[in-house]
Amino acid sequence: MSFAIELNQRQSNRTLEQARRRQTEIMLETRAGTEDHPIVGELQSTETDELSLKIRSNPGIIPESLIGVYVEGHFQLGEFRYLFSTHIVDTQSIDGCGHLLLARPEAVMVLQRRRFWRTRFANSSDVKVVHHPNGRDEMMFGDLCNISPDGLAMRVLADEADALLIGDTIQAYFELPGFEHSFSFDAIVCNKTPGGSKDVLVLGLQFTNLECAEQDLTTLRNHLRGETEFITEQEAGE
Repeated sequence: MSFAIELNQRQSNRTLEQARRRQTEIMLETRAGTEDHPIVGELQSTETDELSLKIRSNPGIIPESLIGVYVEGHFQLGEFRYLFSTHIVDTQSIDGCGHLLLARPEAVMVLQRRRFWRTRFANSSDVKVVHHPNGRDEMMFGDLCNISPDGLAMRVLADEADALLIGDTIQAYFELPGFEHSFSFDAIVCNKTPGGSKDVLVLGLQFTNLECAEQDLTTLRNHLRGETEFITEQEAGE
């Protein structure tokens, strides 16, 4: 299942700056004669209201003719694909290379791909998250909402959730109701959604570095497979 989460302005700006620092390949698609040849480039500046994109491919059209044209952009950072919409404000030539000036997108969206069934338990459990603002270890606790072999969702206080941004790396520690095993996974914050009241948010975490947590991952998969089979049998008997 695929779906897109819209990032807020601060998260969007931070994601674009990460793309610039990592020299991430940005692809722009337009309806101005470049359908078969998307414009490929990399961000050079994100510090003003306009983004400067250095063109790395032949756009298949005179760049000046693209001024004012609406474009759809997408790029990959780690395991996540990001989308945005904007328009071309102007063009420049710097050191013989063409640059497009893009209006700063109002928002960037992250495309989520959920590969597994999410299991909900009758009783919840605590999830401890350790994050590292400014090099310090900080902890927060929340209630487990659901879990799959590739991630989990947890309910936390909104004020505490403000300390985490989309894309932040954390460590998650938890146990499952009725199962005596302590799990530990590295994870990345992939979304924040309302938690039913203004004081609560639901954090979506995706597990990472799974090769370093192979035993915990195998244990989790086996346990969730048993839970899913049990739920399916219950539903079939109703």
